[in-house]
Amino acid sequence: MRFENFSFGSIRIDGTTYEHDIVIDRGQVRKRKKKPSKEFREAFGHTPISPKEAIPWKCRRLVIGTGTGALPVMDEVKQEAKRRKIKLLICRPRRPCRN
Repeated sequence: MRFENFSFGSIRIDGTTYEHDIVIDRGQVRKRKKKPSKEFREAFGHTPISPKEAIPWKCRRLVIGTGTGALPVMDEVKQEAKRRKIKLLICRPRRPCRN
């Protein structure tokens, strides 16, 4: 996969521009389904990544791009990654990814 460009609200992968949140799971791109996490929106000020979402756990490394940094990742997701022995990288533009 070639990540050609990304900016606020869009990302271009292999010649296709996506203007919504996406999930890449084993080479397949799909739209992120936020509905399971919406119940936590009020507590976080933004719909967070929660364990109720279809997170692609069949991996050794899970990368979550937070955009400008506004996308929260719930502690339960971090704990589940640790339990599964998956390296979790939380990334945002112009800053190093952190685990």
